[in-house]
Amino acid sequence: MDDEGVLETFLAPLQAELEEIHSDEARLREIQGIFTTDADYLKYIARSLGWKLQSKTEEARRQEAATIVEFYDLKGTPYAIRLISKLTLDKLFKGLGELWTPTAASASEITTTPEFDLDDLLDSNGTFVNSDWNASGGYEYGYEAEYSYVVFIRIDPEDYTFGEIGPRIKAFKNLIHTMHPAGRFCYPYIVCRGTKAEHFESVQLVYEEITGLKTFDDLRYFDDGGRWDTNDEPLDPSVSTNFYFAWDYLDDQTADATPEWETFDDDDGQPTPSYLEFDTGLWEVHSVFEIR
Repeated sequence: MDDEGVLETFLAPLQAELEEIHSDEARLREIQGIFTTDADYLKYIARSLGWKLQSKTEEARRQEAATIVEFYDLKGTPYAIRLISKLTLDKLFKGLGELWTPTAASASEITTTPEFDLDDLLDSNGTFVNSDWNASGGYEYGYEAEYSYVVFIRIDPEDYTFGEIGPRIKAFKNLIHTMHPAGRFCYPYIVCRGTKAEHFESVQLVYEEITGLKTFDDLRYFDDGGRWDTNDEPLDPSVSTNFYFAWDYLDDQTADATPEWETFDDDDGQPTPSYLEFDTGLWEVHSVFEIR
């Protein structure tokens, strides 16, 4: 019994020191906790694990930081590629295919039969090149099917904003070099398909964002300071593309191959082209590039 408080007086300085240490330790745990630390500290946690965060929102960055160890555990496997695809490509990522047949001992369950869109490329003498792609026939990749992944990317023309593909592809490429298994190839394959008149502009913009080329019938570049002879960089130097279009037939069964501009009077009273008016048809952009 410490009736006179002698023991309490003796222990008080030590108690104060212990409480301060406990408070510091609790705060340190909070700072080091992925879901409790300040958002500004997440990049330091990632850096301590040799990782650079790619996500933009706070919630996504916390989830990415919490998954770093899992990424390293899966390094060199198709599951790491799938996780990276989901993380960086988000809604654009539609599937992962391995262009090889696993052995009975393989743990992989995500092999896929290439879709018809890709058949011509795979049958083009092992080069991923089709004569319809690009004026020069495309980029000769010289791939080996048994060592290749295809990351399927689908772009909905009704849910697309110009400029959203590039940053996601950049983030994907940043991480894929960290997690991609040595000696294998990765081919991001992008498809955007439009079937309505209002899709034509979006499909065209997808093509422009992928290739960096500015098409002659898009006058918005006057507004953003662009020039006809100045193009942007493509998503990747090895990108091969195909912009396919087929107009529907009119009532007289003639092809509507020459849609007309709709015009309006601008501030100076002169008619200015606004946008194309045409019947429905089919417009597709396909592209593929190589990551070694």
